[in-house]
This record gives sequence, structure tokens and C-alpha cells, in this order.
Amino acid sequence: MFKPIPNFENYLISEDGVIVSKRGVVTPYLKRGYLRIRLNKESKRYDFGVHKLVAIAYLGEPEGGLEVNHIDANKTNNHVSNLEWLSHADNVRLARNKPITVMDEAGAITTYPSRTALGKALWGETSTMRDNLPKYIAKGKIPKFGLTIIEA
Repeated sequence: MFKPIPNFENYLISEDGVIVSKRGVVTPYLKRGYLRIRLNKESKRYDFGVHKLVAIAYLGEPEGGLEVNHIDANKTNNHVSNLEWLSHADNVRLARNKPITVMDEAGAITTYPSRTALGKALWGETSTMRDNLPKYIAKGKIPKFGLTIIEA
């Protein structure tokens, strides 16, 4: 089932994030782990996360200040059943409490119960360096410690 994308009536979106126009399927691209899409309207180009468009089309417009959360924490699973509107604080809390798996240079794999736990293990209890963890997660590596992020 396809629905029109609000404010972009020349585009339709399915429950799992497939977007079509009069010309056919619109191909998304990956940016920071999220599927994104460029839509054109009145000679202007607009960039959106596919997850946000699915949520708007199928869950309705959000109340002020809400953002989309991927329930299973898989940023590419944009099916409407995997999306919900949350406050920024709740979305950040869920992300910080999600397990994270890393591999060191020797190939040893370790899973930490949360991003916070990994940050504390690497930089200590009081260091603010763990605030940089999202930057490293986006790159997939923590070079100073020779770690590759396998699953975040």
C-alpha cells in the first residue's frame, strides 16, 4: 500500500519506505547509517530521512519537538511497525542504553551493555571524551584504541 507524502504529492511512499514518483522508484542513499532521499518540488531539492517520511505518512505529523525512533535500533529498517515518535531526551536515552559490539586489532570481540559503558571503559568514569563516542560510531572505528565497531 502506498500513500502520498504530505506536501510532496508527486511522490508516494510504502509502509517500508519505498518511494516512487511518476518516473519510477526513487533510490535512497546512505548517510550516517540512515537511508535518505532527495525530493524535488517547484525546482527546489529537499533532503529527508526515509524513516521520517514513513512516520509522517503513516503515523501522522508529530507534536512539537518529537523525533523518529527505530524501535529495533536498526537505522535502515524503516517499516512503519518499527517506528515511533519520541522526545529527543527519550531517543538519546534509548540510544545510550543500547548494546554495542567492538572488535580489537587482535580480533577479540567484546559486547558492552551500552554506549555509556563502552565510553567509561575507554575513557574513564569522569572523562568527557565519551561524549565523542557518536562521532566514532558514525565512522565505525575508534582509532586510538584500535577498535572497529561491529554493531551499534
